[in-house]
Amino acid sequence: MSCGFRRSFAHSAVRDLEVALVFPPDVAFASMEVKGFAGDKLAAAFHSARMLMGARFILPTSYGFNDGRLKDIPVGMEILHKDANFSEKLVDCLMK
Repeated sequence: MSCGFRRSFAHSAVRDLEVALVFPPDVAFASMEVKGFAGDKLAAAFHSARMLMGARFILPTSYGFNDGRLKDIPVGMEILHKDANFSEKLVDCLMK
């Protein structure tokens, strides 16, 4: 917030979509382990919602690069792997 970002949090995928439709984000972050709705499914929902198509969707994950759970991520959605360089990657991502 001190860098000028507005933040919104939701604790379920349905609420994520509600918040995003009311306050369309420039960028959205979601975990692969969202309650009742995996992050890849949420990414697909964001990707298919016309008014959210301009938002970058970033999926921070500790899953490996070749993990099968990441194979269904829609084109254009970014995966941010949690590794030793995660902090630097996150800053780079926010700077874009």
